[in-house]
Amino acid sequence: MKVEAIRQYFILNGELIPTSHPEAFQNIKEPVIYEVIRVIQGVPLFLEDHLERMKKSAELVGVCLHRDDEEIQRDIMQLIEANEEKNLNVKLLYSSSEGNPMLFVYFIKSFYPPEEYYKEGIHTILFNYERENPNAKVQRSSFREQVNEELEKNKAFEALLVNSNGYVTEGS
Repeated sequence: MKVEAIRQYFILNGELIPTSHPEAFQNIKEPVIYEVIRVIQGVPLFLEDHLERMKKSAELVGVCLHRDDEEIQRDIMQLIEANEEKNLNVKLLYSSSEGNPMLFVYFIKSFYPPEEYYKEGIHTILFNYERENPNAKVQRSSFREQVNEELEKNKAFEALLVNSNGYVTEGS
């Protein structure tokens, strides 16, 4: 799996690890459950909602998160403090390798659209795709690669996902 962790440290199962040692990311196996949480002024926004949705995603794909909400919150706060970063997106990523659960907590590149995007709009494309289970946030690396390829080819900002009935279901 492509390592997307940025800044100096990430956390794996409560342990602070330098991003210069990303070997653990090579052990990630699908299904991968994830959440992305925006952090502003050191506060993870809507944390309880994100954790609840992550637990529901885990339940839907038949796995059990091995860390509770308080542990995950401590992980996020430790990440913020260790990296001295108060305004960036944090990604929670859960997988298991050979029966060993892995919960990664790390910063990812973040983009917040400027005001003109809202006023002038952005270039989008349509992309035919349906998630197997639209109620579970499961990361599929091959899907992301396909979408990124199409976005780049079409010089587009976002892809709108279209289901087999021709309905737009969500953004990529």
